[in-house]
Amino acid sequence: MNDLFQIGKKRKRNERSYAEITFSVMNVMTEFEVAVEEDVDLYRQGKLVINKLKKLPLLIEVLSKYVVNLNLIFNF
Repeated sequence: MNDLFQIGKKRKRNERSYAEITFSVMNVMTEFEVAVEEDVDLYRQGKLVINKLKKLPLLIEVLSKYVVNLNLIFNF
């Protein structure tokens, strides 16, 4: 009977643990740092430096999810 109603608290699909969120943010920050290093090299060569700008939407997306998930975690 319990299986039919799935009694018990389940984590929502969009909620993630603090460790998962931190890992995701750190991965994106690492990618962003690589983009910065690539831009420095391109700048020294006199070329356009747009790698950071290409990564910016990804960074904004992950950080916005980070804030939302942290609010969910700490407001219980």
